[in-house]
Amino acid sequence: ICDMNLPDDRKSPQYAFFFFLAERMKKDGVDTVICLGDITAFGEIGGLELYHEALKDFTHYEVAGNSDVRDAATREAILGSFQPAEFSIGSRSVIGLNTPDGVITETDRVRLANVKPGDIIFLHHYFGKMEPESNQWLTDLAEATPVTILHGHGHRHFDFFINKSHVLGMRGLDPDKAIGNFPCINY
Repeated sequence: ICDMNLPDDRKSPQYAFFFFLAERMKKDGVDTVICLGDITAFGEIGGLELYHEALKDFTHYEVAGNSDVRDAATREAILGSFQPAEFSIGSRSVIGLNTPDGVITETDRVRLANVKPGDIIFLHHYFGKMEPESNQWLTDLAEATPVTILHGHGHRHFDFFINKSHVLGMRGLDPDKAIGNFPCINY
């Protein structure tokens, strides 16, 4: 999931839609959720709390998006709530990168030093929307090692390959911002 843009407002359409979809995921038997950022509309702590409330019955991993750090007053608190996401599915590593500013940090580059074919990387920003040096670094990684890269931020579906790496961009859940089709959960 991605791009919920939850304000601190239980009466918002974003809140209603997200909670409806959380119930749908429960009915569908989902147990783990990966979120590709933009949980909040403008870095609202209350929006982040609503997100955690909706996903209390799931194991969930998330990365920060640009909307999550828009408020200078809450930026550090919001970023502090996003721990480096990393887990395994069988022999595949699943690694989350916080890219709210469109930058892949040196710390995350070190985390990806041992990425292997078949691993999954998830982040918020996508190719062409990151700062140029980070964009090139991720492109080089994708060309060298066949991985799957999941991203948000574009509010529309992307599906392409860089060499043998599969890149999938997810359409967001904010009903006001999904482009090209309805907001959706990606299974």
